[in-house]
Amino acid sequence: MTPRRRFARLAPLALVALPAAAISQVAANPPRPGQYRTTLELVLFEVPGAPEEQLAPVREAFVEELTAGNDFCLAADPTGDTLRRNMVENLAEGDCTFGRFQATGPTVSATLTCTREATDRGRVTIDGRIWVENADLNMNLEQNFAGLGPTRIVVRARSARVGDC
Repeated sequence: MTPRRRFARLAPLALVALPAAAISQVAANPPRPGQYRTTLELVLFEVPGAPEEQLAPVREAFVEELTAGNDFCLAADPTGDTLRRNMVENLAEGDCTFGRFQATGPTVSATLTCTREATDRGRVTIDGRIWVENADLNMNLEQNFAGLGPTRIVVRARSARVGDC
């Protein structure tokens, strides 16, 4: 077999193995401690039964608050799961307790109960990926807000490490 043919047969195997190696390296590495900057994008703002004329100004105020983003310091910790949990908690931005937290490689899934500028505790679910220096997560908040009632808000959060704390 000529070297060219051997390469042609091995190339597809190398291409398959390369992503697997990269994934295992990412899975073994927790997020680096440091200062993170998060951009937030409103995906859904839903208040069943509320008239649009009442929702529009509330939605606009919420979007304006999101444009400020969320900067936080991820402090050093000896375990990767704790760093991932801390990142999720910083993104939730509230007084939160975990109901569930799962991390497999870069993929995380969590359920939290949080209080943030509301009288009732809300349920936050977060799903997405946390890599060594960035994250891409979807946050789903279900909470009963005074003056609005039961509200569902979905936000996409993208974080990137911008330096040391």
